[in-house]
Amino acid sequence: MARRATIFSKYDQADTLRIAGPYELAQRDPVHPWDPQRLKLLIRGYQRLDYHLGVLGPSETRAMSMLSDVQPDTWFQMDSHPRVHSLPTRRGLVLAVIFPALDTTKEPLPPSMSRELVTTLTSLRKNHPKALIVGISSWGRQHERRFVDQHEGLCDILLGSGPGSGLTSTLSTHARTLWTRAFTKGRTVNKMTIKEFPSPNSSFHWQTGRNIAVKLVVLDDKIQNNPAMEAILAPLDTPAAHGKTSSCGQ
Repeated sequence: MARRATIFSKYDQADTLRIAGPYELAQRDPVHPWDPQRLKLLIRGYQRLDYHLGVLGPSETRAMSMLSDVQPDTWFQMDSHPRVHSLPTRRGLVLAVIFPALDTTKEPLPPSMSRELVTTLTSLRKNHPKALIVGISSWGRQHERRFVDQHEGLCDILLGSGPGSGLTSTLSTHARTLWTRAFTKGRTVNKMTIKEFPSPNSSFHWQTGRNIAVKLVVLDDKIQNNPAMEAILAPLDTPAAHGKTSSCGQ
């Protein structure tokens, strides 16, 4: 997390939006019981990272239920219905659409869930033709792939997570949707540079390197730790902290 803070500082500009998808704060499938004290420290760290929008996946929401008095500002839980958040920028309006919660991919995606999401996205596209619509999902790679194939262009960008492998970026069949998926263990940052907002013109499509650029930043030893973040997380390195079990990730 200390390296992430360094990268955020490096790329911080007036129109930069920092968005954290599901399972950014903590692991999706915890092996050990949650450690409330460790979780509180991680939350302090994420508050300092100052995300414009953060989304808590189902297992993260359960963990947060232990800390009724603590939740990162601008972070929101998934529920059974789509949630829309407006993120104005000088370039234009960004509409972040949090997909409904899907706790497991072992069952088929409920048709009613998909229909409600499509209705929400279609309405946003009609009412805000110049907005950039960003979907945020925890559905897993299989369900996200199917959604992009069946409903291309409803989301300009889909930020995916959940079961399945990470993905730097890929374009839909007609390049109307750019789909990316988070990598596990919190060791990367996906940096997108959007050079042109989608237009109401039906011929608009993404062209990598021309109107959008995607770069996967690996948080390796070449990146220095942010001192302020190190100070916040210092208690995690104490012998007492190492002696506790926790499934929270950095």
